[in-house]
Amino acid sequence: MNMLALTRVSVAWLRQTVLGGHADNADWRLGKPEWKAVALLALLIAIGTGLMYATARVPILIYFSLDGNADSVFFACLFLALAAIWAPVLYGVSTFAPSLARVAVSGQYNFWRTRQARRVRAWPMMCMLFLLAVFVVITGALLATAISDMSATAIGLGLLGILLCIGLLMMTTTMCAVAYREQAAGRAGAGE
Repeated sequence: MNMLALTRVSVAWLRQTVLGGHADNADWRLGKPEWKAVALLALLIAIGTGLMYATARVPILIYFSLDGNADSVFFACLFLALAAIWAPVLYGVSTFAPSLARVAVSGQYNFWRTRQARRVRAWPMMCMLFLLAVFVVITGALLATAISDMSATAIGLGLLGILLCIGLLMMTTTMCAVAYREQAAGRAGAGE
């Protein structure tokens, strides 16, 4: 249900941004573009969750199996490995992110065409996705603490983290829509 609600909100937000606030007011039934957006969002969430879990849990297991020897070497190698894993993933997602707006508006993914028509730089989206991933991990830890301790501070910080994640998600969605709108304007200007 959360996935469907997230898709509905993000598709409506993408349409409003791309179409300049003149999007049609559809009902709450999901059509073909929405189901395609559900599939793309589910794929992105599954990849992100799997990578976050692996890159958060595996280093802890390795660290404790080393008995705390060579801490500085371990952390240097860890940060280099995390950068080597996450930088290409963030670049790939930021490169193909306008496809989310494309599917919301036209019902087609067209990943390769989205990649070729790219007019904006990847690093702003990469930074936003990195911040979103960091805040999701921090919020998850705060909510786990809130559930186990039931302290008012942990609950308050967890709720604040949820609000920050929602804000970052809306900013990321807007960036996807603006990138797609720029691509569409570039194609229209080129006479495609």
